[in-house]
Order: sequence, then structure tokens, then C-alpha cells
Amino acid sequence: MVGREVLLIFSVLLAQVIFLWPMLSGSRSLVHDNIVWNYPAFTFYFSELSNGHLPIFNFFSRFGEAFAPLAAQMRFFDPIQTILGLGLWNLFDSEWLAFNWFHFVVGWLQALGVYLLFRRESSNVWVRLLLMLAVFWSSILFAPFRQDGFLNQFLWAPWLALLLREQFVLRRPKFWALMLLSFFIGVSFQSYFFVGACLFVLVFVGFHLVCRIPVQFFEM
Repeated sequence: MVGREVLLIFSVLLAQVIFLWPMLSGSRSLVHDNIVWNYPAFTFYFSELSNGHLPIFNFFSRFGEAFAPLAAQMRFFDPIQTILGLGLWNLFDSEWLAFNWFHFVVGWLQALGVYLLFRRESSNVWVRLLLMLAVFWSSILFAPFRQDGFLNQFLWAPWLALLLREQFVLRRPKFWALMLLSFFIGVSFQSYFFVGACLFVLVFVGFHLVCRIPVQFFEM
């Protein structure tokens, strides 16, 4: 079952690479907020890091200001995204390729978290295939190619919910689970993007607490 599922995931990945090849090959660029706001910040941040400089000053607005507020708005304080972006920046010769592939990979991380969260609900390979198509061919993955507000709000929320369910609801949590939970919550606290992850976690935990209330309580 796992082997067939992995094969299906790679098949979906290959189909998406083919479908999005005009952007992933650099012949087309991202649009809307990404091209206006995110691309200049992305190129400045990773060009500075790749040259061994710490980007601390923002040259893009109001004749210059501290770069930290913009870095938080771009989620550059997330070490996973920074390491990924730096790796892609050094892998590709083109800034466009690094920028476009960055959004594709991060979008896939988000979609994969949603899929893994819901895959437990079915053990049938065909139902899981439909779940893959519903998740990986939805706005969860394609919205970041236009603007990344949804991505920044929701990126780690499904992973947080998955961790809470598997390590805190279904079993007694271990120390590494506590540390990983703290990490995901911590990297979500950038700019105002903490709202999405926190609301999702509160609703998720509240739902499980309500489900633990005995049925007799509601019959009183």
C-alpha cells in the first residue's frame, strides 16, 4: 500500500512539473503580489546571504529602513524556508528559476501536510488517489504562484495539526514532539501570520476536547 501510494505521489508531482514547466523553466514568471513585492525582497535577501552578508537594511521603501520588518513579512525568519531558498539560489543560475521553484516547493510542503493529515481517514488506495488530486491540484498549491498570503498564514498549520493528533491526542507526547511543536509554533509567529496557525490549532484542539466529553453530558 505504501509503495503504491509513494508511486502515486511521484506521478502527481511529475504531472505538476510538466503542467507548470513554463514557470519552472523560467519562460514565464509569477504574477500579482509575487512580482511586485516578493521578488525584490527575495532577490535582495538571498543574494546578500549567498555573498556572506547579513541583510539588515531595506533599500526598497521610504529611502531605506531596517530590513527586519520586511523579512518578517516575507517569513525569512523561518529557518526551513531560508535554507530552502538559499539552496535553490545557489543551485540555479537564474533568479527567476530560484524564485519560481521556491514557491513550488513550499507550496508542495503545504499540500503534503494537508494530505498526510487526512490520509488516515481512508485505507483505500483509490480514495487516497482522489484525496491527492483534491489537495495537490487545488488552490492550496496554486495560490502561492499568485500571492503568498494564504501560504504564509497556513503553511505549517496542517503539520501542527498532524503533530498534535499523532503525538498528543493518540499517545502520550515525547520530548522531541514537544520541541517540534514549539518549533512549528515559533516559526509561525512572524508578522501577522501567526493568526492562521493559532486559530487552526485552537479549533483543532477544541474539537478533540469536545469529542472527549461523554455523550451523557449532552443528555443531561
